[in-house]
Amino acid sequence: MSRIILSLCVLLCCILAIAPFLNIPVMPTNIAFISSYGAYLSGTVAPCIALFAYIGVLKAIRLQREQLEQLSEETKKQEIIRGLEKYDSLIKESLLNHSISIEIEGHQYDLYQVMTMLYFETTYQQAVKFKNNYFEKKEVQNIVKEAMVFEAVAAASLYFKRMSEYISEYKRISKDNLVVGFYYNKYQSLAIRLHTLGYIESDTYDFWEKKLNKSLK
Repeated sequence: MSRIILSLCVLLCCILAIAPFLNIPVMPTNIAFISSYGAYLSGTVAPCIALFAYIGVLKAIRLQREQLEQLSEETKKQEIIRGLEKYDSLIKESLLNHSISIEIEGHQYDLYQVMTMLYFETTYQQAVKFKNNYFEKKEVQNIVKEAMVFEAVAAASLYFKRMSEYISEYKRISKDNLVVGFYYNKYQSLAIRLHTLGYIESDTYDFWEKKLNKSLK
C-alpha cells in the first residue's frame, strides 16, 4: 500500500512538472519563463509533496500506535503466562506438602497423583473426604493426617480458582487456545474432583468445564 501511494505521488508530481510544456512546441529558455515556471512548481508540486508527506506522517503514527498496542497486549499475555506457571507450581506444591502418602489398592501414591490423574477417577474419594465432613463433629481416625489432607486440598483449591481467573483474562485478550488447552487438559480431572468434594463453587467449575470445554472444541 505504501509503495502504491509513493508511486502515485511521484507520478502526480511529474505530471504537474511537465504540464506547462504539453502545449508548447519549443521550450523557451528565457529568464522570464524560468522564473514563472519556478513559481508554478512552488505553487503546485510543493503543496502536493507537503500533502503526501502529511499523509505519510499520519500513516506512520497509526502504525506506531498499532505496534504499541500489540506490544502492550503481548506484554500482558506474557505476564498472565508467568502467573499461570506460578499457580501451576503452587498447586503441585500444596498437594505434595507434608509428603502425604496414600494407599489405594495396596499401592502408595502421593496426593497430587490422586487428585490429578485420570487413573484415580473412581478411587480418589477413598483418600480425600468431602469438605463438609471435616467440619462435622465426629471421631475421625488418624486425625492428623486428615487435617494435613484437608489443608493441602484447600490450598490447592484456592490456587486453582486464581488460575481460572488468569485463564479467563487470557482468553479475553487472545484467541490462542494452546496455553488454555494445556492447562485445561492438565487440570480437568482436578476441577471435577474439587467441585465434587465441595472445594470450589459452581461458577468456577462451570467456567472450567463448560466455557473452556466448549471454546476448545
